[in-house]
Amino acid sequence: MTEDTVQFAQKRNVSAGVRLIPWDPENAEHTDRLHSQRVACGWNSDMIQKWRGLQREGKKAIHWIVLSEDDPTSDAKIAQHVSQWPEERNPLFDTAASLRGVPRVPSRSLSFVPIGHISLDSENREPTLANEREHLYCITTFFISPTLQSYGIGRAAMDAIESMSLGAPLHAKALAISTVAKEHHYDTEKWIAYGRDPPKVCEYALANPREDAN
Repeated sequence: MTEDTVQFAQKRNVSAGVRLIPWDPENAEHTDRLHSQRVACGWNSDMIQKWRGLQREGKKAIHWIVLSEDDPTSDAKIAQHVSQWPEERNPLFDTAASLRGVPRVPSRSLSFVPIGHISLDSENREPTLANEREHLYCITTFFISPTLQSYGIGRAAMDAIESMSLGAPLHAKALAISTVAKEHHYDTEKWIAYGRDPPKVCEYALANPREDAN
């Protein structure tokens, strides 16, 4: 065990911090990286082209999950991630020129190595999960690198997306969460075929964000 690994292990209890950076559906490197992560996730890798259209229309808002610069273990975590997926070693750049169909000015100079992604959608095939007119949005397309799923990153990403939903232009009144269907959780043969352990089933209590904002 190297010194860096020992120090990393000692810091496992440090609270995770993340930044969310918009996915750019027009950027080939962003598109390829999302496909790579969906393959690692195990499903919906064939949805990327459809998601490109939905992202342009503002119906999806996929964001990269990026470790905070304030996280003292970020370099070690990224090294752990790319050791499993070396094709994700090269950083991406902030290039998305729009988000939710509204123009934005990307930094273009900001580079990052995403260790997952998450989306806040205004439309869902199940209408009870998302309705923009009622300020109801749905958290979907959620993935954290399997090598980093025990460091609180998922919870930090959920907190970040919830905070984002409170501000303009969303002013969310409630959030729903779309997760893996129960039958997939317990389909052991499927997870073995993907070369992964079945995911742990847990609950995430999400309060009405407008109540918290008062």
